[in-house]
Amino acid sequence: MQRYIGEILWCLVLIALAIAALFPLNNIGGGYSGSILTPASFPELVTWGIIVLTLINLADIFKKSWQLKQSSNTDTSTAPALPILPLLTGFLLVTELVVYALLLEPAGYILSTTLFIVAVITTLSVLSGKLTPAGLLYPAIKLVAFAVLFSFAVFYLFSMGFELVLPTL
Repeated sequence: MQRYIGEILWCLVLIALAIAALFPLNNIGGGYSGSILTPASFPELVTWGIIVLTLINLADIFKKSWQLKQSSNTDTSTAPALPILPLLTGFLLVTELVVYALLLEPAGYILSTTLFIVAVITTLSVLSGKLTPAGLLYPAIKLVAFAVLFSFAVFYLFSMGFELVLPTL
């Protein structure tokens, strides 16, 4: 269980932040008359999605911990590793989120979201060990293309579909 303590703490922090984010969403006023969706609908959906997916991740962590305990019941020679990597990952992701929030207004939605997506996926890939410098070019091109397309798609969905104003350059 000690092996996964950093991941469990991070999941609990995410759940607490998501629950805390639900309270201000109740203060957002209604949308257009006759509209099914209110301005708070999408943020509420995302917040509940974060809660549900984090609970699923917690269940998976406990399942892995239980399996590890069952498979190595007699082996006590290895010392538990410190949860440095999950804490470092969490710190980097929160830092990237703060930088994203600071860049959103001056750089515009599309540019700041593209940079944020690239930074987060690169951070997670490097820290998980799945990204090597030798095979970096092709995944980088795919990542940037995905980030640009996703940013444009969301921008136009909110601008044209929901008629909401997002920051531009």
